[in-house]
Amino acid sequence: LLQIPEDQRTETNTAVEEEEFINDPDRAFQYYLQYMRAEQAVRQRRQRDNADEFFGGGREGRSNRSNGPQRSTSIRRERLNSTGEVDQQRRRRGRRGGRTKLERQNTLVREKLQSLPTFWPIFIVGVTFLQVVAVVVLIVLQGLAPIHYEPLTHTDSYPSLRTEFGNVSVTYYTFTNLWIGIGLLDLIHSGIKFTPCMRRDAAIINRNIQQRNREEDNGGLGCCQNTIWVGTTIHDDCVVSEFPDLNNTAYLDQIPCEDTNALLANFHPCCISITGQCEVMHIRQCTDRGGIFHVNRDSCNDTNCMDGVCGFNGVDEDNGDPLRPVGNQIWRLLLSLFIHLGIIHVVIIGAVQLYLGFKIERTAGFLRVALIYIIAGVGGNLMSAIFIPYQINGGASPSVFGLLSVLFVELFQSWQIVDRAWLEVLKLTGILVFLLAVGTLPFIDNLANIGGVLF
Repeated sequence: LLQIPEDQRTETNTAVEEEEFINDPDRAFQYYLQYMRAEQAVRQRRQRDNADEFFGGGREGRSNRSNGPQRSTSIRRERLNSTGEVDQQRRRRGRRGGRTKLERQNTLVREKLQSLPTFWPIFIVGVTFLQVVAVVVLIVLQGLAPIHYEPLTHTDSYPSLRTEFGNVSVTYYTFTNLWIGIGLLDLIHSGIKFTPCMRRDAAIINRNIQQRNREEDNGGLGCCQNTIWVGTTIHDDCVVSEFPDLNNTAYLDQIPCEDTNALLANFHPCCISITGQCEVMHIRQCTDRGGIFHVNRDSCNDTNCMDGVCGFNGVDEDNGDPLRPVGNQIWRLLLSLFIHLGIIHVVIIGAVQLYLGFKIERTAGFLRVALIYIIAGVGGNLMSAIFIPYQINGGASPSVFGLLSVLFVELFQSWQIVDRAWLEVLKLTGILVFLLAVGTLPFIDNLANIGGVLF
């Protein structure tokens, strides 16, 4: 049993030594009951402090109260009205140990919490540090994308094979990054979750096959030449001169420009979207639109755009056909947990991650927190990849939701022994609502967050 404070123990010994209760058994019994109550109060206070340390509440308040005026710790020697009142209290509490079933259960939980070891939050601190370093390094290497909520619209004049004198006005969009980070294509190159890079995408393959069929229905590819530019395209996309006698346009039917020695093509395939859409255009237009220019390719039929979009070692090709890409980068489900969208994103997620992770890892330890973090993160990204395949997603939001769900479970299990439990519920609920609101912003997927809770 725990011992009562020194001043109480001293007073007890003094009273016994002075033979104050030797000739009064009734008073001695009452004094014994008060002594046991004081000892039980000390035990409960220590166990409650241990529970408060786990949930982060109540400790500072008690330390402040302990610095104030000390109450007298002497046991008040009050005489009960009658022995019948003692019996009534015993019946009310029950015969097993003088405590109700709920009190006994709470005491067992407190004792279990008190016996738990305390760990340093090495995993959470280490992971957060790596995530911050990754964002900084990517910004230094790739540069910042335009900071805006929506894509920006641009209109400019570019070289074209569709006009006789070689220029056309084009309106296009460029992606932005609200989170103060790198561009969208650079994020995919860095390893965030993007389903077409992870598996075979039937929609992308069907679009590429339809484009090939359209070219074959128009007689195949040929070399188109206008007054200024040369490039491989179909006949319908090549300019028809309004002045044939000037002989300033030409179309070599079914002869790609790469098969001619007389003409040097300056139009090549350009992959201009994250889903691998290919168009033959001039390098200046391709660069302004944020595309990938394939100077060594002559037509889109021999260009695997998803290979350039996904980066790293590229993607596989079904039967060697560049128009049938097969994603193989399944490791993005894990790597994307460490690649955040920008500075604002990593600050928000990192702060919440440290707050929640400290609470769990101090009692659960490195290995348990690592398993919770990785399983929730990978599971959330997997759910998003299945149901929203073209939504990119980066950062540790699914893992943070997994940590949050663990704290909710721990709180409800220890409800009876946590001081101000409703305040803890309000704190965790506020964090949950805040993160769900952040999940409505660009490049963040709330479905992945929900998956983190479920897993």
